[in-house]
Amino acid sequence: MNMKTKYKSWILKGILSLAVLFGASACTEDHFDVLTNQGQAGSTIWENLQATPGLDSLCMILQRTPVMKSLTDNKSTASYANLLNQTQSLTFWAPLDGTYNAKHYLDLLDQADAAETESERLALRYRVGREFIQNHLARFNYESNKGLQEVFLMNSKVSDYDAANKLFNNIPLVAGFETIPSSNGALHILNGRSPFFQNIKEMLESNYTPLSQLVADYEKVEFDENNSVQGAMNTEGQMEYVDSIYSSANSFLNATRARIADEDSVYIGIVPSTQTAWDNVYGKVSSLYKYADSYWYGWSDENKEFLYKNANAKTFDTDSLTNYNALQEIMKGMFISASTLGGVDLDSATLIHNAIYADSLRSVNDVIYYNTNKGGANPLIADVQPTRASNGYVFELEEFDVDPTYIWADKKEYSMSSDWNISKTDNCAYPKGELVTLTTDNRNDSIAGDVEQNKYRRFQVYGRNVTLRICIKLQNVLSTKYRLKAVMAPNYIRSNDIQYESDGITEKEVVSRFTANVYYDNDTRVNATQATIEVLQDSVREYVIFDELNFDRCYANLPNGANSFAYLQIEVAPRLQNSTRMFGLNNNALNIVKVILEPIHEDEEEK
Repeated sequence: MNMKTKYKSWILKGILSLAVLFGASACTEDHFDVLTNQGQAGSTIWENLQATPGLDSLCMILQRTPVMKSLTDNKSTASYANLLNQTQSLTFWAPLDGTYNAKHYLDLLDQADAAETESERLALRYRVGREFIQNHLARFNYESNKGLQEVFLMNSKVSDYDAANKLFNNIPLVAGFETIPSSNGALHILNGRSPFFQNIKEMLESNYTPLSQLVADYEKVEFDENNSVQGAMNTEGQMEYVDSIYSSANSFLNATRARIADEDSVYIGIVPSTQTAWDNVYGKVSSLYKYADSYWYGWSDENKEFLYKNANAKTFDTDSLTNYNALQEIMKGMFISASTLGGVDLDSATLIHNAIYADSLRSVNDVIYYNTNKGGANPLIADVQPTRASNGYVFELEEFDVDPTYIWADKKEYSMSSDWNISKTDNCAYPKGELVTLTTDNRNDSIAGDVEQNKYRRFQVYGRNVTLRICIKLQNVLSTKYRLKAVMAPNYIRSNDIQYESDGITEKEVVSRFTANVYYDNDTRVNATQATIEVLQDSVREYVIFDELNFDRCYANLPNGANSFAYLQIEVAPRLQNSTRMFGLNNNALNIVKVILEPIHEDEEEK
């Protein structure tokens, strides 16, 4: 089945729901080609099952399996045999005895009968119903004289029924038993079991260690009193419910923002399927979220400092926060929508090919897997045979040896167009610098290079023999290595900032130099050696201030209220007239466009 057909299914589902609402029948017996005289049109599907040879084991399974609305439905007493005997409109594709392992399902039912706990008993019976019986059963008649049709099964799976070629989900119908018209629908006999494919959520719940346990740990099932049907009070004065409804939620899976239980969606999953793979990716991602024991926080522009520091600094359970953020980030990157891989009109082979050879894969929650082998197969998934799910494919990784900085550590840019990125200045003409917008009227055309958005911030020294100090917030930094850069503009890029000699024609020489250091929130220095940078005056340029900064603490996703940050401190020494010192002539201003933090990748460190 083409994955594209799933995107159309919600339309038909809506039509079918209306048919149920108004009591309409999908079709009548007149629509069927009767290819055999087996069975009787006046008999129910169940009666025809009993009358058809070679279905004894199937009938036993149907009689022993209760119709359950959910995994926790302990009220049901009706079996699937009862359901197939009712006056509902149904279609059942019945696998012939001997073409599948009926003993497997009978054994599961035996285990259910012998189960010591109710939850185990319900789970086993629900599994037989959902994975086997409902996988062959649909509400409404599906006409036998049409071509290829999409069938919406009772377990919400979508299968193909090719009546013309006598195939159901590529399983052939038994000759002479292709269609047995029944009073409550139609019965088709299959030469084999239709394969059951879990949806991706079901795979996560059961197939992987330790991921499946984590999914279970975060699953919350709550009784829905408002939607449950009340019965009568019991002898203890407690309400007994005729129909109990439960709702479930999972904050762990919610982080994906992917509807992985939806049979009408199509996803590509990249999943750590083994303990080794999980340990690998968890170790990599958690290394980005290492927190300090305490943080200064509560920045005050008025006081030019953190209000809560030293003994009043913020403390919290750092291990729990590391674990929480690592889990969230791993899950955010787990699923890619098929719509991002070339559209919905793709067959399965093309979809998988596009995933393997894409330059990058963007998850539903905007985590990007870059292909480090650009133009070729992505090394992360190239050698992995994807496992089919009912709503997509999963690349099950036995190892997850990736550089986390390519996936979970973004480049950070702090634009000087926003004064929010300035924590404080000392001895500056404007408290947070002057925001300058370049126009055709004030742009000095002799200066080469472009200024992003034509905006920069000018920091002009105020006072004599004082040091201009600029502190720029470095927010949401992860605990990893970064390269720090800044885009700077020459002092004379705005024409009215040009200074002239006494002749009024010759521009005064500008020497623009500064020193830089990076500090944590508690004023301890990150870098080992101070940087000294000279800003060239002929063009707008990007300068590497620190080739490597190793942050040992994370500032991203701190607890609510703990608004803390590291900062870049830039200093311009006093203007000294007629001096040959390094900080000399007209060294009185800096024009900063933006500051950049680039994560340093592991392969860069190896060079």
